[in-house]
Amino acid sequence: MNVTAAPVSPAKPDRDRFLALSFCWADLLFEMDETGKLTFATGATGPFLGKSANDLPGTNFSDLFVPEEQPDVQMFLRGVTQRGRHDTDILKIKRSHGLPLPVMAAGYCLGNNFYVALRLRSTNPNLATDRVSRNDKTGLINHEAFSEAASQRIKQLAEMGQKTGVSVLSLEGLSDLKGRLSGPVADHLLARVGETLRANAVDGDSATQIGDDKFTLVHQASLDLAELTSQIQELAKSADPKGAGVKVDSASLNMEGAESLSQEDMAKGLLYAMTNFQREAGQG
Repeated sequence: MNVTAAPVSPAKPDRDRFLALSFCWADLLFEMDETGKLTFATGATGPFLGKSANDLPGTNFSDLFVPEEQPDVQMFLRGVTQRGRHDTDILKIKRSHGLPLPVMAAGYCLGNNFYVALRLRSTNPNLATDRVSRNDKTGLINHEAFSEAASQRIKQLAEMGQKTGVSVLSLEGLSDLKGRLSGPVADHLLARVGETLRANAVDGDSATQIGDDKFTLVHQASLDLAELTSQIQELAKSADPKGAGVKVDSASLNMEGAESLSQEDMAKGLLYAMTNFQREAGQG
């Protein structure tokens, strides 16, 4: 990687702002020098790479990826160098144990500092969540695609030793509330609900609507569901001219032993569970 460094380093607030924004999107963050060697690392380095963040400085960035990905890795680095920023399609991180992990890479140059953010992605391009159909009101992926993408994500994270949960949120009174709102205000509320669910999903996207007033998402096992329900209730209350909003109830699916299931069986199980919730809501 040949980099022509800018004469002035970026101000520290710019660096911190970039890192903060990237961390909202990424699972891993790296800083590199002009030779392509890592000078800083943070994020889930243990589950992804089998090393602590402190062990990574001095490692060549390209060495993190499987050999067959090297041409794409070099193209990505050239894009960062030449244009100051670059996004790429899926690259695969090599691991000492387990299958390679597909990640989305984004690179950015601030002065003579180079940063790369990596985010876990689907191994099947047909399941990549930016290519599936979405609800035009909430922005959430449809529930058929959700069952496949979610099962794959759960299996990937389980392989890395990370526990996940699948929860269903029921927004009691949502239909009545939408009836009290004008079309644009109702649409804005649904969009905000969708954004909130995606922000709390394990990968920033694994959430879907399974009924007129029911939603589900895959999340970290440590997610504070009470806080999430409170956020959604506040959104609804703020939009409601009566100030009543909705009542949000949550229920979590029993994921005990899910890591031992095949991805196909897990997808079927998720689809079955969502179908039951839809039927209960009168949507099936």
